[in-house]
Amino acid sequence: MGRAVVGTGVRLERPLWQADRMLLLRTLWAEGIEARITCINMKQFAPLGQQGQGGGSGGGGGAAAGEAVAASAAAAGATAGDSDSAAAGGEGAPACGAEGGSSTFDCNALSIGSAGNGTYSPAPLHPAAEGAVAGVLGAVFDEGLCSSSGALGRAHVECGVDLAGEGGEMHSCVLACPLFRGRRVVLEGVRKERDGEYAWLAMTGVRLQPAGTDAAKQ
Repeated sequence: MGRAVVGTGVRLERPLWQADRMLLLRTLWAEGIEARITCINMKQFAPLGQQGQGGGSGGGGGAAAGEAVAASAAAAGATAGDSDSAAAGGEGAPACGAEGGSSTFDCNALSIGSAGNGTYSPAPLHPAAEGAVAGVLGAVFDEGLCSSSGALGRAHVECGVDLAGEGGEMHSCVLACPLFRGRRVVLEGVRKERDGEYAWLAMTGVRLQPAGTDAAKQ
C-alpha cells in the first residue's frame, strides 16, 4: 500500500496495521464472529530465512518447525471428534461450520488431481509449509489456533506468519456473525486441494442454516 501512494501527495493512514494483532482478533471473537481458514500460501509457512526452499535444503530447524505445526494439528484433532468425520470430500463428506461438527475433516488428505488446470507439478516446499496443510488449513480461526501451542501461533513464532494473515499468508471465510441474524454458513463436501504453493478448501456447496441446528440431521 505504501508504494501505491508514493508521489501522489496522499498520506496513508493504516491504524489497524499498527494495532496489536491479538487485540484485534479478540475484538472480533468477542463480537461473535466465527471464521475458518480456507486458503493458505504454503511458501510463507516456512521458517524465517528459508521461505521458498524445498525440504532438502531446510536443515534440522526446518524439520523441527514442520513437526511443531503437525504436532499442534494432531493435538487439536485428538479432541475434535470421531475419526469418521475426517473422510475425504465428496459424497458423505462432513459439513463444515455446523455447530458441534469436527474441525479435523480431511486433515491428512489432499486432492492433487483436479486443482488448477488439471495438472499437478508441486514446487518443493519446506516441511513446515507442508505441515501447515494439516495444522492451519481448514482450522477454526480462534484463540486456540493463535495461541503459543496452536498451529498458527507456532507458525507466527517460527515462520513470521502474521496472525491475521495481513502478509497474504492465508484467507478465511466467516461462518457466523451477528449480521447473519441467527443463521450460520455451512460448507458442504469440503476437501483440500493444492496447486503449486497454494492450498485451499474446495467444496460442493454452501448454504445457510439456523444456528443450533444439529449437523447430524442434515
